[in-house]
Amino acid sequence: NVIFLDPDLLVQADISGILSDSYIKMSHGRLSIEQALGRVLPEEQIIHGKKAFNSGVVVLNSNLLRLADPEKIYSDCIKYTNLFWDTLVFPDQAILSFVLYKNQIPIDLLDWKYNSTIMGRKNFWDSKIIHSVGGKSKFWNNGITNLMFNEWNRNHQKWLDLGGKDFTGPRYYWKIRSYSKK
Repeated sequence: NVIFLDPDLLVQADISGILSDSYIKMSHGRLSIEQALGRVLPEEQIIHGKKAFNSGVVVLNSNLLRLADPEKIYSDCIKYTNLFWDTLVFPDQAILSFVLYKNQIPIDLLDWKYNSTIMGRKNFWDSKIIHSVGGKSKFWNNGITNLMFNEWNRNHQKWLDLGGKDFTGPRYYWKIRSYSKK
């Protein structure tokens, strides 16, 4: 098995339960493939109404090599990225989902606890992997998200101690309003 993890994840617990005999496991994203591609493809009936998969956590099994040619999958990913580049909304999710459907690769759903966001999920603290999705809600650029997950700060300090670079982009903080009596 190979497990791909996005850089905006925080592993909270043992994830050995993620391994399986499935060819590939991913969790559903929130957009359809066509929304993620940023275009409608009437000629591609195989993707109509299909959800794009979230590519934050991808589990690949070596049995996939018996089912699909990795060189073809790779070249299709490059080809369709170039073809659709101008309209892609979620490039990795859109292209990977499109190519897997187009090549008729069966995708099993990953349990939510292995790719859980803090948005809209009451029990995200029970997750094994937290995914800080969205450009303004990353562990490294959002004050509230950063405070909620102090483990990320400890891991980040280890990264800096090893010579890694700190995030220098914009940071976002939720405004806290104070009211006073007049």
